[in-house]
Amino acid sequence: MNRWMLYYGLDARGFYTTSKDIFEDQRVWNTDDIETNKNVVDQENIGFGTETFLGMKFWINERISLNTEFSALIRYNLRTRKSSRSRIYDDQGVITTTEDKSTSKTNNINANLSPLGLISFNFHF
Repeated sequence: MNRWMLYYGLDARGFYTTSKDIFEDQRVWNTDDIETNKNVVDQENIGFGTETFLGMKFWINERISLNTEFSALIRYNLRTRKSSRSRIYDDQGVITTTEDKSTSKTNNINANLSPLGLISFNFHF
């Protein structure tokens, strides 16, 4: 039996997340003036990438082995963020409304190297 084994591979990854945050508050000024603020943030993240890995296994006997691996990951992310802010001000019956909306998109590429840092002790049945 050869005690040393070298292995390698490629993993494909993808993800999608979405979130919505809503914050609303109301303030009363001088008992007759009411200010209402509402902030809404919608966020969407899409990403994909690949991870390559290279590992080494040492067989102690037929049923027990030790192994470690190194990996490199490259990933592309696209984030879209839509936010809106509205303000309603009631000044003794005179209502003033303002609203701001914005959309931003960001792209990035991440590359990570994972050094040898994990040694696993395996039992094979």
